[in-house]
Amino acid sequence: LPNGQGGIQIFFEPCEVALTITQHMIPDDFYTVGRIITHEFLQCGVFPVRLAKASVHHALFNEVGESELLDSFCCIHPPKQREILNKALEGRRPFPREQLLDLLEDFKVNQLPTPDNIHQIVIRVATTEFVSKPSLALMKLREGMGHFWNDIKREEINALYNLSKPIVRLVIERINATPTDMQEEAVFRWLKRFLFESGDRMCAAFVRFAAGSDVLMPDQKIAVRFKSVSTFALRPRSRTCFSVVIVPKNYINYSELQDNFDHY
Repeated sequence: LPNGQGGIQIFFEPCEVALTITQHMIPDDFYTVGRIITHEFLQCGVFPVRLAKASVHHALFNEVGESELLDSFCCIHPPKQREILNKALEGRRPFPREQLLDLLEDFKVNQLPTPDNIHQIVIRVATTEFVSKPSLALMKLREGMGHFWNDIKREEINALYNLSKPIVRLVIERINATPTDMQEEAVFRWLKRFLFESGDRMCAAFVRFAAGSDVLMPDQKIAVRFKSVSTFALRPRSRTCFSVVIVPKNYINYSELQDNFDHY
């Protein structure tokens, strides 16, 4: 950043992040971040999909739909809390009132949630978190992004998010391997099972481990290579420049691979 200090404070749980101002950041810093976003997109085709979709919609279109607000609010919570929110918003019974009270307390909500008002409460909180609080930062961000985005459509931004987020289905589709024996076939099967069972958050971490990026490009493949290693060196490795993951072929079973990948 121009003043050589400060940065973006972000919440990494689990797929989207909220944009807030640190004490050292000034509005012009966000103008610079906006220029970086456009430069990165034009040079590499990469868009920062970890920024909350609701904030991006507000910056680009000066308004946000309810679906973007709900999606973004759910996405900043861990899987269990997200499940509680979705259950309440979809009207499933029993209504998780106690869990919602704990969750909403962090956002200074004193109103008692009910099946009739939970939708309205979440929209109000999401608007505060993703639009009102970072409004100045988002305005400067949009200025920095320039005229390139003037004719962009909502559907195109949503498509960027849908195509680039490292969700379970996409990651499993993109990993490539050519097993040469039964042991390698078993390890590759365990790897896919691990990603499937671990969920989107772990898949995002796997993509970052493999490619050094939180964004999964539409045509990007992740190559899996197998290698025999000693027991003391049993861990996955990666070559991020080439999106290659080197997986030990001598895991004994799925549980050993799962524990090892969870750790590293």
